[in-house]
Amino acid sequence: MKSLSIIFLAIAASFSQVKGQQAFKNAAIARVNNHYRITYSVPSEANIYQYRIEAGNDTTDMEVTGVVKPAGNSVTERSYSYDVYEGAYRYYRVAAISMGSKLKYSDILSIPAAEPKQTPENEQAKPVETNILASGNR
Repeated sequence: MKSLSIIFLAIAASFSQVKGQQAFKNAAIARVNNHYRITYSVPSEANIYQYRIEAGNDTTDMEVTGVVKPAGNSVTERSYSYDVYEGAYRYYRVAAISMGSKLKYSDILSIPAAEPKQTPENEQAKPVETNILASGNR
């Protein structure tokens, strides 16, 4: 009976460690040249099947738009990125799917609203000069 309880304790400790390994840190989205880049890191990785990039126009109805393959089991931090090109979506999140089909989501990331272009303060609107050619009799 003692060996059974020892095995049970080892399994419980291992399960709690795997559960904590799926947490995301530093998830962000930023503009890079002509696209956006989603970056995220995980403190460690154990039995992750894939990372899915989900997107939507609101924060409740999201669909899978991409997949990132994990590098493999690790006890050290790993960082990943995924490029998003101009599209119809404003909100994104990353879902970690374990080999046992359990899900863990990152925070929801949003593409910033477009900022109006600013003109320098010393540049004022100038009237446009046009040459009008008269037609008809002179």
